[in-house]
Amino acid sequence: MRKKKALAPQPPALEPNYIWNKVAPLKITDGDSFDLCVSMGFRVRADVTIRLQGCNCPDKEKDPVGFEAARRFTAAAIDDGKGVIVHSQFEEKWRRYLGEVWVPKDGALVNLSQLLIDTGHASPYDGGKR
Repeated sequence: MRKKKALAPQPPALEPNYIWNKVAPLKITDGDSFDLCVSMGFRVRADVTIRLQGCNCPDKEKDPVGFEAARRFTAAAIDDGKGVIVHSQFEEKWRRYLGEVWVPKDGALVNLSQLLIDTGHASPYDGGKR
């Protein structure tokens, strides 16, 4: 009787990993979520909604002044999309891509979530209850 060959071990299933470096802002919903048109390469573009990972900005109903300040800060940081890098791994329950966004500032790339926290426009948030 012939021995059966053992199957090679399979790598674990990984979440999709998206990195977009050609983006154009479409709509800034609030300080921590916004719509972007992203280039997928080969002249293919997609409109995606991004939810910043690691921070939470004020809600419009609870703090309208803080909400508008955070929204304007994010709009200014994203500006025209030049130099902005988006790294996302999955869609969350509201069908937004949860991700890290890196924006140019003073000749370097900085994490937008951390920038919002450092300037007082957001508080740290790990995805649990607020």
